[in-house]
Order: sequence, then structure tokens, then C-alpha cells
Amino acid sequence: MIELISPADGVKISLLTDVHREFLRRDELGLNKDVEALEKLFEPIWQSRWFEESASLFIKWKTDEAYVPMKPELSFDEDFCELCPANSAMIGEMAYDAVDAVYTVRVDNLMLGKTYYWRVNDGKGNYKVRSFSTGDECVRPIRSAVRNMRDLGGRITADGKRVKQGLLFRSYAPEADDQKPYELSYEAKDVIINKLGIKTEIDLREENFGIRSSSGFEGVNYAVFPLEGYSGLYADEMKPVYKAVLEMLADESNYPIFYHCAVGADRTGTVSFLVESILNERPESIMLDYALSCFVAQPRYMYTDWMEFHKTLARKFPAENLREQFMRVVREQLEIDEEIIEKIRSIMLE
Repeated sequence: MIELISPADGVKISLLTDVHREFLRRDELGLNKDVEALEKLFEPIWQSRWFEESASLFIKWKTDEAYVPMKPELSFDEDFCELCPANSAMIGEMAYDAVDAVYTVRVDNLMLGKTYYWRVNDGKGNYKVRSFSTGDECVRPIRSAVRNMRDLGGRITADGKRVKQGLLFRSYAPEADDQKPYELSYEAKDVIINKLGIKTEIDLREENFGIRSSSGFEGVNYAVFPLEGYSGLYADEMKPVYKAVLEMLADESNYPIFYHCAVGADRTGTVSFLVESILNERPESIMLDYALSCFVAQPRYMYTDWMEFHKTLARKFPAENLREQFMRVVREQLEIDEEIIEKIRSIMLE
């Protein structure tokens, strides 16, 4: 007989680590603008890679039977008519602790605001079902070998809609070394292709080494749009490039998509500002998503760049809030057609 241990039935879990939450708490209070204090506080953490990753869930159980089949399963349905797809729950390898006689599997890349049902299938139908739910938080981090990867979906918009998850992702450049383009690990390819099912990669770098196909991800449509972030939004030569990116996001056949620059912060962040504004995200959610990139990358320079950029944005496109300022850029500076705006909304909003 299989005895379920954890998580407890009905528990609500966070996909953010304690470090994520502390950084975002400080950001909401405006404390991160003091970049010297920020760097001093988080410098020891930045020396490791683990701080970027989402908080993992660990499913644990015991059994008093020898050689019983054991398959941990998750579903959005209490009757398990269908198991959760790989893009909504990444189940790791089973491990056994001989001291406590406990079996464990690690689960990553859960979706925000969902109720999951779980069981350990013994092949005989002798199993119990438990549930847990995930919080409505500002970001859905994605665990993969690609740094700074997050789903743009999951948040509740200002008009009460939820942004669909599993469609649009932002990240660091996928190659492990800028001097060795697309030397990717098996894990990176497995998550990007097999788990997330990415169809299109959008590269926002001008320094893309002349790559014209996604050699790291076989079968993925690869598109290059060399962008200037921040004040590049106001440059006439950048207008057709930004328009091309948004037009690609307005084509449902391109999804799921992931887009990136070098560190997934400046150019990637500028595109994210536009997309999140088009989706009517709350201004505070837009800023917290950006702030998390500052946490992962270079907070000193990025916060400085942002503050200078925002001063210009507020002067050129005054509006009630940050979201409305960016929508003025979308409509007046980039001259994006309402049809494109509505297509992106129809694809990305539940």
C-alpha cells in the first residue's frame, strides 16, 4: 500500500523562492533603487546559479510492498481523465532515501493559479488522490539550462483576465558561452523542445554571429530582429523592427514562442514592456517582471538605464500610468495597427 506523505492535501504553494520574494518585496518598497545596498545584500547569492530557479515541489511517499510499480502522476482533473501536459508540470526522476524509506520526485515548471491533483499510480488502482494549488504571483520562472527563463503568462490583468501560460517565454541567450553559439546541453534542448514545445525562437541581438537557423533547436523557426532597447523605441530606424516583432507575435501559428537578447533584460525587457501593456497588465506587474531581470543580471546598470528611460518616456508620452505610456508608444510612435493589438490579445488572453 502506498502512503502519501507530502505535499499536504489542499496546501497552497509558491513558485518563487524566498530569495525571489525578498527581492520583489524590496522592489515594491523602492529599496532596490539603492543599488549599492542591493549588491551588498545579494552578492553572495549571485555567485551561484540556483537563485534564478523556481521553487521546486517535492512529492514524497512510502510503500510497504516490494517491487510495486510506482508512477507519480499529476492532473488538473480529480478523476485523472487526462494527465498534465509536460509544459505545465515537469516531473523528474524518482529517488529513494534508504534511511527514511521515502521515495521522492522533484516537480518543476508548475503553472500559476492552478489546482493540481496528484497520486502515485501502483498499476492496481490502489491509490489515494491529493491536491495542491499554486499562487497567483507576478512571475512564473521556468527551470531549464537556459538562464533567466520565464513565462509571460499566468498573471491577472487590470480587467480581470488571465494571460495564457505556456505560449510566450522570455530568456537569456540560450547558448552557454557567447563565443560558442548554440553549444547547448541536453537538458536545455529537452526542456525547450520536448517540455515547452517551442515552435519559434526570436533573437533580438545584433551580435548573433551570423546564425540564420536555430541550430541548437532542430525544427524551430528562427527569426532575427536586431533591436536597440529602451530609448531605441523612439528611433525611426527601429520602428520597422519593433513592428516586425509584434506582427510575429500576432500570428498564432508561431506559438509557443521564446524570445531573448543576451541576458534577457534590456532588449528583451523593452519588448516585454510593450507586450504586457498590450495585454493590459497592471503597471506594478509590468515593473516586477522587469525587476526580476535586474535581479538576475546587472542591477546597477539596468536600474540606471531604466530610470533614464522612464524619465524620457514620461516626458514624451505623458499618461495616467506606465501601461498607458507604453500604449501611446505602441500606437503613436510604432504605429501598430489595432488589428495587430487585438490579435495578440486574442491569442494571449483567456
